[in-house]
Amino acid sequence: MPVIIHPMKKQLLLFLLFISPLAKAQELDSLHWLKQVNVKGSRIAYPDKTIQHQLLDTTAATKILLPDVASQLTREAGVFIKSYGQGGVATVTSSGMGAAHTSLMWNGIKLNSAMLGLYDFSLLPSFLLDKVTVQYGGSGTLQGSGSIGGAVMLESETESNEGYSAAIMSGISSYGGQQIGIQTGFTNGNVATNSRVYMRKAKNNFTYKNQYGETVTQKNGDSEQNGFAQDFKFRKENNSIAMHIWYLKSDYKIPPHMLQENSYQQQKDEAQRYSITWNRKREKSAVAVNAGFVQDKIRFIDSTALLDERSKARSFQADGMYSIYPLKYWQIDFRITAEKALALTDAYPKEESNDQLTAMARADYRKDKLNWNIAFRDGIANGDALPFLPSVGINYRITNALYVRAEGAMLYRLPTLNDRFWQPGGNTSLLPEKGSEMSGGIALQKMINWLTIEGEAGVFDIRLDDAIVWFPQTGGVYGAQNIQQLHSSGVNGSVGLRAGEKKWKGEINFRPQWNKSIITKTDAANASSLNKQQIYTPKILYKANAGIAYNNLRLNYYMNYTGYRYTVSDNSKWLDPYLVNDITLSYEKNFKKINLILTAAVNNFSNSSYQVIVNRAMPGRNYQVGLMVKFLEKK
Repeated sequence: MPVIIHPMKKQLLLFLLFISPLAKAQELDSLHWLKQVNVKGSRIAYPDKTIQHQLLDTTAATKILLPDVASQLTREAGVFIKSYGQGGVATVTSSGMGAAHTSLMWNGIKLNSAMLGLYDFSLLPSFLLDKVTVQYGGSGTLQGSGSIGGAVMLESETESNEGYSAAIMSGISSYGGQQIGIQTGFTNGNVATNSRVYMRKAKNNFTYKNQYGETVTQKNGDSEQNGFAQDFKFRKENNSIAMHIWYLKSDYKIPPHMLQENSYQQQKDEAQRYSITWNRKREKSAVAVNAGFVQDKIRFIDSTALLDERSKARSFQADGMYSIYPLKYWQIDFRITAEKALALTDAYPKEESNDQLTAMARADYRKDKLNWNIAFRDGIANGDALPFLPSVGINYRITNALYVRAEGAMLYRLPTLNDRFWQPGGNTSLLPEKGSEMSGGIALQKMINWLTIEGEAGVFDIRLDDAIVWFPQTGGVYGAQNIQQLHSSGVNGSVGLRAGEKKWKGEINFRPQWNKSIITKTDAANASSLNKQQIYTPKILYKANAGIAYNNLRLNYYMNYTGYRYTVSDNSKWLDPYLVNDITLSYEKNFKKINLILTAAVNNFSNSSYQVIVNRAMPGRNYQVGLMVKFLEKK
């Protein structure tokens, strides 16, 4: 994998490793059995049964054992996580597309980096969130730029039961891992608040076998993170106002890869997020207004190269939607979205910006077994017209247990600020990436006495033109160009069985995935990559879990099989498949106003030796224990 021989901040490493064509991962991960869920409270989400969604487990036990969203997605979701090891960067890709093709939303505000287009999901603490929803497949009409492979939507909530609530969570794990979280909440009639603080740190000093078969301890892997979240909601009659604040400060060292003796790099991140939403509902109409501000500061230090570099990115976002219900079974939405992103870094000549203004109209019809919708989106970005984006979807319930769905949409992604302004190599003449997406499936949900059977089979197809890639130019300098076409297609499936009585419950889920993601057009210098599987895109991905509970005790098993990943674009080198197995045990007990949860886990209990990214070590067998105590005083 080629790199630029100049020590840059970790942001530059991310930039090259995830956006360059020789390191841009295009992974399929949309073959997961997906429940249809109604996603509320977010400006981007519709209760749309024509688009696949999955609501992840955010119970207390999960928050203890899976401390960040990257860990949750690795275990549960139909996405591929490109992990650089414990304590390292972790990005999400879906449907065979790149990390910059997956949108990340927090309470309706986009969090993708304005500079890179992607996000490090290992920096998102599970404790500070209440709902994590994965959308499979893109929808540029509904979500705008970047939603090509899918989207991850994060939400914060307040306690619905009136009274006081509090909780304290603590956990320890192998390799010096520690975490603690404290939550307090109050709900009284129309007012609700929720406050959370969180801290975690780890040494990440696990051992692994190097290329010579020697046992080596990972160095320079220390990490520490602190943060808090504040949520407030006010309701009165048909009006509601919700406000959210989120602050995170992360300090972590960057360990060497397996061919390095040591690393002296360190990165400090500081993230601020603010969101406010107003909703007003009437009998024949509704109004929703959302506004937010996002700021990310990064400081990169390399003592050996005498580097101390800083960058700051800011984003102002506003969204307004007016909905009317003119006839029975009909809903029509009109929506305007505005965004201004600014960034300043040593690699830009000055502070640069991206501006975008879009308008959308959508009609939705629902009656009995049929639901269909059609939408259109258009707008301008940086003074130029954006691609016109239509979409259409349909869902039809054949029987009470069986339904079919199909949808199609046009897609686009704007060049990032790095694509346009990074020096050297940025290109201010870049066009937006644009393409199309189609998917369809058939799903079954059947209850037979105490047994529930669920399953789904689906297909998808995504085509993207003018894909932006960074290729070496004259003199070996990398430059951004619109020179590729991508085609990703796949099939997905899932089978789930759930059974239970008063004292015991059990479930089994199996989720196979297959994806072909190839480059269908490029320049002559890279002809060897034509019609080859994209790098770091497993064709085969299996995830499974089984659980059994008796009274207050629950035992779970999780399996994650990932197939071959090519590491060069001509597919001449690859990483072997790997299988990771985890076991978790939890116990929950109620004592009047107190709820106690104890957890334990053995991760990678088969002690598999594997790499997700070439020459980036992953931990072997490791252990976790934790507890959470909840207090609830109802009025």
